[in-house]
This record gives sequence, C-alpha cells and structure tokens, in this order.
Amino acid sequence: MDKMVALLEDLPWEAGPYPGSRIKIYPFIEGTPFFCGVLDLETGAVLEEHEENFNELTFVIKGDATIEGKECPEGSYFYTPAGKKHGPFTTREGCRFLIVKFSP
Repeated sequence: MDKMVALLEDLPWEAGPYPGSRIKIYPFIEGTPFFCGVLDLETGAVLEEHEENFNELTFVIKGDATIEGKECPEGSYFYTPAGKKHGPFTTREGCRFLIVKFSP
C-alpha cells in the first residue's frame, strides 16, 4: 500500500446518512478494511441509534455533541465495537466528527 495525503479542503461534501448531516470521505485503498471521514451535523440534527458493522472510533473535533445522553465537548472520543448499537448522537449548535471505521 502506498502512502497517501488528503487535504480536507480538497474533498467534496456528500449527503450524510441522516437528515441534517453531510460527510467528506478520505481516500482509501479499495478492499482494505478501513474508512475515515469527517461528518458534520447541522444545528439540532440527530443521528438515530444504529448498529455498527465495523469497529468505530468517533472524535468530536468541533462544536457540541451529546452521545447517548452524555455531553461530549470538543476533544471527546467514543468507541463502538463491531456488532454493537450506538446512538443517538445529537447537537444543539452543530458539530463535526472525525470517524474512523475498521474491521473487527
């Protein structure tokens, strides 16, 4: 696998998985068990509870987030193992997450 560099500002925004969300997906090598992206939630958006197929690391990098009822300020980290449910994720003023998913 080759080294890779990607600038967030160069990546296009795509529609996110839930209303009020959008995502930028970093390049990755097809067939590898890894995914990384930046997910924005608009003011008042909610990511409903859902099951994860991969291990997922979620970092709050900007704004306010409440994850499963717990206030998570900037710099907070949340881990969900594959096969487990997590959520809801909510925000009052909007937030940005860095999400890393990888095979169990």
